[in-house]
Amino acid sequence: MKKEAILILLFLCLISLATAAPILELNKPTFQPGETLLGKITTDFEDKLTYTDIEFFKGNRKIPFQKDIIFYDNTYYFYTYLTQEGDFTMKISEFIYREDEELKSISLEQNISVKQQFIDDNNTQTAILSIRPGLIFTTSTPEITISNKGNTDLEIKYLDQTITLPPAEHKVITYLTNQSFSYLNLETYETFNIPVIYINFEKPEQIQPKLDTDLKINPTLIHINTIPNQPQQQEIELINFAETNITDLTISTNLDFITFETPEQIPAKSIQNLTLTINPQEQGFFSGNLTIKYSNQTIILPINLYSFPEETGLENIQQTDKSCSELAGVVCTSNQKCSTTPQLTFGGEYCCLTSCETIESESETSWTWLWGIIIILALGAGGYFVYKKIKKTKPQEPKETLKKSTELYEKRVKGSLTKT
Repeated sequence: MKKEAILILLFLCLISLATAAPILELNKPTFQPGETLLGKITTDFEDKLTYTDIEFFKGNRKIPFQKDIIFYDNTYYFYTYLTQEGDFTMKISEFIYREDEELKSISLEQNISVKQQFIDDNNTQTAILSIRPGLIFTTSTPEITISNKGNTDLEIKYLDQTITLPPAEHKVITYLTNQSFSYLNLETYETFNIPVIYINFEKPEQIQPKLDTDLKINPTLIHINTIPNQPQQQEIELINFAETNITDLTISTNLDFITFETPEQIPAKSIQNLTLTINPQEQGFFSGNLTIKYSNQTIILPINLYSFPEETGLENIQQTDKSCSELAGVVCTSNQKCSTTPQLTFGGEYCCLTSCETIESESETSWTWLWGIIIILALGAGGYFVYKKIKKTKPQEPKETLKKSTELYEKRVKGSLTKT
């Protein structure tokens, strides 16, 4: 009996150790292009993971899928928009965690497959639901947008409603809740559980979520389209969850065309708006960060911006989930423009499906005009010289020729009479 008791205790210890190690869970192993991967990592963390710590590889090539991650109650929730087919390896960078009062490190990997799946015997019909965003962290009314990326109607059940979503259509779903954390469940060809973290400062008795920092920002990623010399503004929410004011705030960016005024402080349990004025002077794709520092903490806000040519109407820009190579297009350089309306890809590429035309700079244009003037002046001078020469050697009129002949004849006759 003593031996059995020891074995039982040892087994329980092993279970305890196993459950203390980080656990990576995905909503499924196989996805379709256009679907949203939902996942979570559960453990007692010491490190802080960001979306940059989650990477996807196709062989040795890193794939820039858009993603986001947030921490709540010892769990990291994350999502990824899967926009292309293939077999991928998801890698999570090495991080520190605590197990039995000891610090250990681990890196996680998970293989996933993204391929089109058919729901009929003729292999013609596809059911694909896209969810944006794949998790909700908000201080206002939670909302998500669902889109039908397949080619057949989707029947979707959520809350107490049932809707039919046709292909290529989308719908915004509003989720009313008083809970700090809950799931919005969508039931269609399979069930999707969307984590919702809702912060309501108007109810002080509400239990606030356990966060990895006292300061949070919303949104956590900026992707914006602009036109040179046409300023746009972007609002950023700085949310202070701490019991004290944040007074040592510093904000900087590596994009010189973005300006803002740093708040002097962020009061405890409040939201401070930060207004970014974005005014690029040139066209092209720009990628940078907004760096927020306070009390030895650092938050990075990624910024992806595309500045389109001035003659391009932003309302005409078509957005796509595919890359430019998948569209068989070409990315125009900063001194080029697309001969037709471009498409904005998921990765922020200015994708031209026809051909790129070179845009002459002001200096090139001025030199062209100068050479044109010089050529015109040279041609004019040459023409004037030829004209003068022709005029100088112009043949005499018949009257003048007859007059001259008469004068010569009279001279000869006069001379001959004198000799006689």
